[in-house]
Amino acid sequence: MYRIGIIGAGACGLMCANYLLKKANGALTIDLIEKAPKVGQKILVTGNGRCNFSNVNVNPLAYNDPAFVKKVLGSDSVSRLLSVFEELGLLAYKDEEGRIYPVSDNATTVLSVLITPLISDKTKNVRLLTEEEII
Repeated sequence: MYRIGIIGAGACGLMCANYLLKKANGALTIDLIEKAPKVGQKILVTGNGRCNFSNVNVNPLAYNDPAFVKKVLGSDSVSRLLSVFEELGLLAYKDEEGRIYPVSDNATTVLSVLITPLISDKTKNVRLLTEEEII
């Protein structure tokens, strides 16, 4: 069994933990280490509490290094992200400006679908360590 430490239990850390658990089929122990008192705090304030977690109109030219952004995002990054969230049970919609929100219009829904698989089954060996600083 492998033990993994993920520094930061925000959106990326939670997504990473979910991905690793899915790929490892139980052969993994994960410590999610978060400096803040609670995990996913920034998720809860995104989009004025509604959590616009993606945008179909992302333009690499709006960034300092468009070539890098284009490589990272690829041509189907939004559809892949929506697919991952759908597998986790999140339903979403797109507004008139291309921003993607949970159907509930509530950021707690996004946090819930990211954290529930990590804590619902104690055999997955995930520890959430809050108020811990890595130096």
